[in-house]
Amino acid sequence: MSRYLRTSWRVARRALSGPPLPQGAGVLRGLPQPAVGPTAAARVRPVHALLRGAAARQPAADADHAAWLESGMLLGSASVLLGWFLAPSAEPCLSEQKRGGARPSLSPYFIADAAEKVAPAVVNITVEHKYGTRVIGLVATSGGSGFIIDPEGVVLTNAHVVQGLDNHKKTSLAVSMQDGRTFRARVVGFDEQTDLAVLQLEGVNKPLPSAELGTSNKLRPGEWVVVLGSPLQLQNSVSAGIISNVDRKGADLGMRGARTEYIQTDAAINKGNSGGPLVNLEGQVIGISCMTAEFADGVSFAIPVDTAKQVVAQIRKNGKVTRRYLGIKMLELKPDLIAHFQERDPDFPDVKDGILVVHVAPDSPAEIGGIRPGDVITELNGKSVSRTQQMIDAMAQETPISMKIKLIRDGKEVILSFF
Repeated sequence: MSRYLRTSWRVARRALSGPPLPQGAGVLRGLPQPAVGPTAAARVRPVHALLRGAAARQPAADADHAAWLESGMLLGSASVLLGWFLAPSAEPCLSEQKRGGARPSLSPYFIADAAEKVAPAVVNITVEHKYGTRVIGLVATSGGSGFIIDPEGVVLTNAHVVQGLDNHKKTSLAVSMQDGRTFRARVVGFDEQTDLAVLQLEGVNKPLPSAELGTSNKLRPGEWVVVLGSPLQLQNSVSAGIISNVDRKGADLGMRGARTEYIQTDAAINKGNSGGPLVNLEGQVIGISCMTAEFADGVSFAIPVDTAKQVVAQIRKNGKVTRRYLGIKMLELKPDLIAHFQERDPDFPDVKDGILVVHVAPDSPAEIGGIRPGDVITELNGKSVSRTQQMIDAMAQETPISMKIKLIRDGKEVILSFF
C-alpha cells in the first residue's frame, strides 16, 4: 500500500512539473461504468484499468498529457483506496437511526393534524337559566366546552360548567357540535371533588364522532399538547403549548380536599375552555381543561384523563362516585426530603421513595387497622408506591377490593390488610 502511494506521488510530481494540460484533453468520453465488487480491491482495480486504457488511447504526440493522465489515475486510485479504509461505514449511521439517534423533524402541520383528529368530537355547552315572571321572562346563559366520549352521545365536561342544574325545569342544556348540529342534553351525574360531569345528548339517532382517550400516567414535561374548546364562547378554537408539570398537587394551588393531581400547561386555557380536551400529538385526549391562574400568563391546568376514566365509569353506572375512606394525611417522599429527615433523625427509614403518614384520624379505618403517624408506606397490593395519587386512585376504584399495605416502622417491615 505504502509503495503504491509513493509511486503515485512521484508520478504526480513529474507530471505537475511538465507542460500544462492541452485544452479539452482532460475530458474522457465513452468510458464504460466500472463494476462494483464487494471489496476495496475489486472497486479500485476496474477504475485503474479503465484510466490506464484511456491514457494508452491518447495520440503519441500527446505523451505529456498521457503522463499527466497516468499520474491522475494513480492518485485517484490511491485516494479511492485510502478513502475506503479511512471513511466511516454507513452502517453505524443507519443503526443510529434505528436506535432513535436521528429523529425525523416535525411536520409544519403537526398541531393542525392533532387538532383535526379530535375536533369533530368537541362540543360547545350553553346553559340557559330561565327566571322572571309570566309577564317578563328572562334568560341568562353561561357555558363551557366538552367532548363526546361515546358515539351514542355521552359527553364529558367539568362539573362547574353544569353544576346547579340537576335537570331542573327552569334550566336547560344546549350542546352544539363543530358541524353545526345542536342537541339538548341532561346531566347524568357529576363529581365535585374531581370537577367532572357526564352528560347524555338527547335525540341521537346515529353514531356521533367521539374522541379517543389516551393515557396520562407516562406524560413528561416538555411534551407538546393541544387545547380545543370555546374560550369566551368563541367556538372551534385551538391553542397549543407544552406540558409544564405532570403532577401539580391541589395543595400547591390552595385547593383543599382536591382528590386529583393536575397537568400544568402553558397552552392557552381561558374562560369557556373548561371541560374541553387537552390532547397529545396523536390526537388522543390526555386531560380535561379545568382552570387557569388568574394573574399569570401561560399557567393553566387540566385533569388527567386516567382520573377521568375512573370517575366516568362510576357515574355512568351509578350516577355518582363513591369512595372509601382511610383517614390519613400523606406526604410524598423525594430524595431531598428523605435526606432532610435522615439528617434530623438517624433512625428514619433508609428508602428511595414512599409515602410518609403524617396524621391518622381518630377512630378511622387507618387507626383501627394499625397505621400510625411516622409510618412509611412502600407498597400497595404488591406494587411499589411513590405518589399519593396512587393511594387516592385505589380508594376510588369502583369495585371494592381488599388492600394490603406494606410499610416500614422502626426499621422493620409491617404488612397490614384492610377490607
